[in-house]
Amino acid sequence: MGLCDSSLSSGAFAISGNSLGIPKIQIAIPKFYTIPILGGLFAFRGNYSEGFIGQIPVYLSGNSDNKVVYFHQKSFYGRLGKPEWKLKIYGGFNHQILWCKDLIALSKYSLVKTYLNIVTGKNRYGDSLGSIDIGFDYIFNNLRLFGYPDQ
Repeated sequence: MGLCDSSLSSGAFAISGNSLGIPKIQIAIPKFYTIPILGGLFAFRGNYSEGFIGQIPVYLSGNSDNKVVYFHQKSFYGRLGKPEWKLKIYGGFNHQILWCKDLIALSKYSLVKTYLNIVTGKNRYGDSLGSIDIGFDYIFNNLRLFGYPDQ
């Protein structure tokens, strides 16, 4: 998730590829999709998912108790540059949050409003992670250079 070198053992900022799987429902465009009417200059990828972590200890209002925890994740990334170009520029964001329904009791909103606040990141109900990423890719004759700022 995000812009990172997948060959490094450090993994991504939010969730690495070697973490345990989370049962989830997801709508995704996993690889960059080139927008045909723009001559291949722009492409995008992204996902929106809801997952189920299960019962884990959660600390709420001074008490630690086992709660059913859910996982929300979304991302959107764009690419400027045609696939055959040597230079491409990337930008986008990702957002992950672990939350439980008991947080709704702590909020002054309904289930729908609380969920919308979770999804938009307006209020941070739960453990929220995310990043805004920028980067570039340049292909030399026998070398690929991928640059992005470290989180």
